[in-house]
Amino acid sequence: MFGLRGAVVAVCSLVLAGAAVAPAPASESGKEIVIACEGAEDIRYGTGLTLLPKRVSFRALSDYSCHGLGPAPVAAAGHGVGHSFAASCLTVNSPRVRER
Repeated sequence: MFGLRGAVVAVCSLVLAGAAVAPAPASESGKEIVIACEGAEDIRYGTGLTLLPKRVSFRALSDYSCHGLGPAPVAAAGHGVGHSFAASCLTVNSPRVRER
């Protein structure tokens, strides 16, 4: 499962990194920007997983709330669909994910 979660974390990190490098307003120059996100992810597999690796499809829905971008929390969500060539109860290898 690290593969899909890793992809989601990487995408969120890129989005947040872009926001973090934006210049601060002149009135807040020198102030450190700290962004923290928390939320949940629901992953559903097309077929049941077994101990032996096999090809499976999956869908992931993510729902986050990010703090530090302004006075109010900013909602963030993701929807990922893909497949893994060798997934089992122990691991999901080489996932191919398309996320929006």
